[in-house]
Amino acid sequence: MDSNPELKLLDQSAHTLVKFVNQACGIQSELPTTLKHGSETRPWRSLHSMFFSILVSRETLVIEIRKRKRENLIYHFDIDLLREVVEFLSGFSDLFDLLEYANKPTLQNVVPVYYTLDELWQIKEEDSEIQQVLKAEFLPVLTEKLWDSIGMLHLSATFLDPSLRSFTFVRSKVDREGFFRQIKESLLILAKEVDQTNESVNIEDVAITNFELDQSNLDMQPQKKVKYDPFSWFQINETTTSTTTNQITDIDLQFNEELQMYIQETVPKRENFNLLDWWKQNKLRFPLLSIIVMRLLVIQASSSESERHFSAFNARHIVTSQRNAMLPETIEAVSVVLEGYKNNLI
Repeated sequence: MDSNPELKLLDQSAHTLVKFVNQACGIQSELPTTLKHGSETRPWRSLHSMFFSILVSRETLVIEIRKRKRENLIYHFDIDLLREVVEFLSGFSDLFDLLEYANKPTLQNVVPVYYTLDELWQIKEEDSEIQQVLKAEFLPVLTEKLWDSIGMLHLSATFLDPSLRSFTFVRSKVDREGFFRQIKESLLILAKEVDQTNESVNIEDVAITNFELDQSNLDMQPQKKVKYDPFSWFQINETTTSTTTNQITDIDLQFNEELQMYIQETVPKRENFNLLDWWKQNKLRFPLLSIIVMRLLVIQASSSESERHFSAFNARHIVTSQRNAMLPETIEAVSVVLEGYKNNLI
């Protein structure tokens, strides 16, 4: 926010205030919500959380700050500006949620979330000055934080969501066709890995059926929840064509047959669509693709949930005086496994 003096001052004042409240005794417990710090790893979510928590707690904050004669901490807060920033960021909170669920598949959402944000953050003439500044600040970070991390697993997972399969959120037909070619190649590699492991295609009891994907939870406004599909801006009405492989084997034939059947499936409406229920109901028709889906959708799009679980519960159970030399990667993996068992996901 350095490009706008007002936003820069607001951001600096917010960080200073949150730091003081967290260090002072007796303030945090009096507030209606905990003041949140900003974060470099999830900049938009953390920025919204920090500003929103200050906005909700502003009346109590003024009282507590004045008791301690530290009015200088709140002199620079423009409440109207704070409210405008919070309202702007609140409009995208449901998109952030799509990447951070712990008990729902999220990997398939990464690509459409990127394209949706890229569409929404294009500067328009009717935008206010503050909105234009925020969009100009956020777009480069969107590429750095999201696009640069997108790989074939994300693209393949999106393709295997029937409601997103057509990739109509990608405006360029050339780019879309290029993605489809790469996705088919990647899925074929995964199919051959399944064949090499001799994994059974009868996945009656796989963990995929333990998830609950409730699209009615995708709400937009934090104050008043409304039902809203964040991907409604693009039309899902296209199908794709597949290419042929050079060397045909049994697994190639099965894969191509399932892929063609899947491509010809009617695109379901996203309203109340349950991705994992769909694959559970169709696993006998697509036995090979179902196993690939199972392998892909257990991958979470974000580490935020595992971090929250570690902070809230698992830290004292994982890191002890007898077990204090584990690598961060090991701690995260153990935390995810523990949470999976707690939620009957494993």
